[in-house]
Amino acid sequence: MTASPRLAEQLLASLGATAGFRDPLLGDLAEEFARRVARDGETAARRWYRREALRTAPHLLYDGLRHLRASDVVHLVGVVFTAWVLLGALVALVAVPLAGVVLRGTGVELASVLAPGAGRLPWQHPVLAAVMLELATLVALAGGRIAGALYGRAPLVGALALGATWTTLGLVAGTLGGGIPLWYRAAASVATLAGATLGGLLAVRALSARGRARSARA
Repeated sequence: MTASPRLAEQLLASLGATAGFRDPLLGDLAEEFARRVARDGETAARRWYRREALRTAPHLLYDGLRHLRASDVVHLVGVVFTAWVLLGALVALVAVPLAGVVLRGTGVELASVLAPGAGRLPWQHPVLAAVMLELATLVALAGGRIAGALYGRAPLVGALALGATWTTLGLVAGTLGGGIPLWYRAAASVATLAGATLGGLLAVRALSARGRARSARA
């Protein structure tokens, strides 16, 4: 039987669904994929599998969330906290110096952005806004990759949990702090969620690559 697309299958398996729900579903998809390869060719079968994966993913995610136990929640909270701490170190060591270099290239000093009452807030400077949102996406991507690696049983869930937590805290802080335009809060939320999700996908891809390497050695 022709093997189903490994990465797509790994993505579905990474959503945390219970084995009793996940395995029969993935088995049915694999069997139908093989039939479609024989009937329509591999290219058409892969297109079909991708469509079905998108349709099936929410159900797998819902099943995983519905069956979370208290120990799973504690583990997930620990993953988010650990990823947050590691990400904070990464930001301090890499992102802040990088931001300073990038901003100097635009004629803006980082100190002038961070100084109280300096007036150089991201939403008042188009170039600065773009730079800050891009950096937010990259930092969130790194965070999603870390969280996905730490939550190995469901990497994408770990990344999404970090992204959702980060976005929620950012929205609350922005609302309480006042003065931050709605458009910037929305853009920062999208950048954070998108970056964390991409980081989770990278974690799944790495997991899939390790699986292929083990299969090749076997």
